[in-house]
Amino acid sequence: MLVLVLPFALGAQPAGNVAGTLPEDYLPQLRAIIATALKQSPTMMQQNINLSLAEAARYGADSVLWPSVSGGASYGFSNAHVSSDGITGPSSSSSGISYSVGLGQPIFAWGALKASSDIAKLDQQIKQRQFAIAYRGLANSLRSQYLGLVAKKIGLRNSRAQVKLLEVGMANQEAMLKEGSVSSGDIILPRLALDEARLNLERAEIDLNYSRNIYRRLAGLDELAEESIPDTLPPVTFTEALADSLLQSLVQDGARNTLQAQVDQMVVKQQDLNYKIAKTSLYPKFSLGAGYAISNAQSVSGNSVSQSFVTSYSYSFSGGWTIFDGFRTRGAKMTALANKRSDERQAQVDLESTLDNAQNMRRQLGVLAHALNIAELRRALAQDGLKRTTEELNEGTVSQSTVDLATTSFASADYAAVSARMDYLNRWAEFVGLVGADPVLNALPVSYLSSSHGK
Repeated sequence: MLVLVLPFALGAQPAGNVAGTLPEDYLPQLRAIIATALKQSPTMMQQNINLSLAEAARYGADSVLWPSVSGGASYGFSNAHVSSDGITGPSSSSSGISYSVGLGQPIFAWGALKASSDIAKLDQQIKQRQFAIAYRGLANSLRSQYLGLVAKKIGLRNSRAQVKLLEVGMANQEAMLKEGSVSSGDIILPRLALDEARLNLERAEIDLNYSRNIYRRLAGLDELAEESIPDTLPPVTFTEALADSLLQSLVQDGARNTLQAQVDQMVVKQQDLNYKIAKTSLYPKFSLGAGYAISNAQSVSGNSVSQSFVTSYSYSFSGGWTIFDGFRTRGAKMTALANKRSDERQAQVDLESTLDNAQNMRRQLGVLAHALNIAELRRALAQDGLKRTTEELNEGTVSQSTVDLATTSFASADYAAVSARMDYLNRWAEFVGLVGADPVLNALPVSYLSSSHGK
């Protein structure tokens, strides 16, 4: 009696909890790689540079809100000789040190200076969200490519097994040729099959080694040995209720709390601030100034010596007003409004696209789960067939070639089942990231994320 226990099932996992469902949960080696990539991958290193540039730009924008303080010091010396009608008169000289301190502060610019600072702050927050988006994208790339490495490793394992199987068969054929039970023409096709299998094995080895190097550079790893890549993928479980819950949460929120939606909202707000700045270009601006100076000088003229000590200070209140700028302000205002309309439209497109993609992915997950169920059933049948054939070989009712055929069939069914698991896991990881539930983002600072990402 054949009893099949399929790994595919509809679990009862709590809604919103994706723990245990992602590729790194089935392949623990992958979790450490993703964590390492946050610090060492070229992608994230560039994102860190972008963050530093945004922070530096914010310092520059904030500087106009603070007083400017300047100071200076100087030492001077001068000497003069007076001569008249060939007669040299007395000489005079002077020397001294002077110090000065100045202070300036804009006091009223109709909010334009604060708006410039807010734009830089929003830009820094945008770069933080883009950092999180980049890390989530990198994590999905690392997941997908790691699953690809596992598939290549399994294919390589199968190729090696196939070569060994054909080598045993070829050895039997060669022995039969020596005995004269077969002709040289009878073993041409077995030899060709063995040569082709060896060629396929060589190709598989080259492909895996190349893919390992590509993956190592993507993740920022010093080394990724072939032995560290597993040659199997455990059966996976699809939780339909969890997928529906994640999609429902996204739809109810209108996808407005995703990372991309936050970026779009900040860009629109920047255009509001740009309009505010442009609107005040023709308004008068005011500032305060203050200065303090000390001068200590000594003068010598003939036998006369004098010492002077001068202290001075000043205050100023200044204003400036550009009355007409050739309609430059009007153009700046029109540009800001047009950019705002464009960015608002793009934000709406992004929201609609996110919702459409999420709903489409949810439907694809159902199809992939069905395909996974079929692949697991075929694998179980092939495994049971191999088991029965092996038992019959021990009983002497079938030949070794029959067992070899069953072994090849199982290897093919096993590879197909693993491929179906990988297809499902790849799509599931994309879906989890799209709806904003990817737990890899929990490794980032809270300021990079919204509350919907578990912070």
